[in-house]
Amino acid sequence: MINTSDHTTDATDIEVSTWLPVSTDEAFALVTEPRRLRRWLIVAGTIDLRVGGPIRLTVAPGASAVGEVTEVEPGRRFAYTHGWLGDDQLPPGSSTVVVTLDPRDEGTTVTVCHRGLPKSEAAGMQEGWSEFMGALDRAAAGGVGGPDWPEEQETSSSAAVMESTLATLLTVLRQVAPDQGGLATPCPEFDVNGLVEHVLSNGTMLSDTLDLGTTPASGSDLEDRVAAAVTAPVAAIADASPDDQITLPMGDFSVEQVRGLLAVEFLVHAWDVAQAIDVEVPASNALAEATLELGKALLDHTPRSDDGYAEVVPVTEDSSALARLVAATGRQPY
Repeated sequence: MINTSDHTTDATDIEVSTWLPVSTDEAFALVTEPRRLRRWLIVAGTIDLRVGGPIRLTVAPGASAVGEVTEVEPGRRFAYTHGWLGDDQLPPGSSTVVVTLDPRDEGTTVTVCHRGLPKSEAAGMQEGWSEFMGALDRAAAGGVGGPDWPEEQETSSSAAVMESTLATLLTVLRQVAPDQGGLATPCPEFDVNGLVEHVLSNGTMLSDTLDLGTTPASGSDLEDRVAAAVTAPVAAIADASPDDQITLPMGDFSVEQVRGLLAVEFLVHAWDVAQAIDVEVPASNALAEATLELGKALLDHTPRSDDGYAEVVPVTEDSSALARLVAATGRQPY
């Protein structure tokens, strides 16, 4: 339902709810832990779970909400200020999201109230939260998917392409079973675990270069480790001007070029892992095409060597964009 707020005639509150067959503690984890939020709400994000702690949620490629935590009552209530980066209609801190958990019928009712919305934004936000409640239902039931978004949003900008390919990689890593880390990948020098260590190393390098001071997660969950290592640098690169320069160990690059480099890395390694564990790569042809275009200059000028990309593999004219992308890195796509 949509309710008009009492405190101002220019603002509107919306409310959605769903019942989950889980305890209040499990429901609280689903709405506050980034590793759980990636199952239903976000591409990636960070939450400092204390009053005053910063929060950043990339809800869809190219769409990041930022704010700070205003209330924390474990198992009962969680609230934070909300607004979109670069959005004049709903800027950061201009609204508040309140999540309430109520034990009911051997489960938990989760209610989200989004307060202080401009009236022009209410209908769209109502639709969005309703869709997310459906995704939350699936996550609570053990689903390993993630939030869905329009295909055109994946390619709306170079930052969105980069974030979409990160979402693809994390979705594939989410499906790696504990006993599959030693499986060979199409990248001959790496098994699945070794490939993840390679991605982690690059994430640490980017964090150090950008002076972010992030600490990669420990433990055995591959998705969590990669998300912890790359979320902060990806966010920083998404926020920067495309023409800004970044000095990496291999040379100087524009932010636009780094986005292309990361998009290629994320999507190709998602394909590597997917091949190893025999699952589909959840990437649209449009995203693969955009990744190929964004990284084309770098791929065309990358030296080919035994410890890097191999020679380009010929493909047929009717090959998919993903096949052409992996072939451009020296992998056999078929």
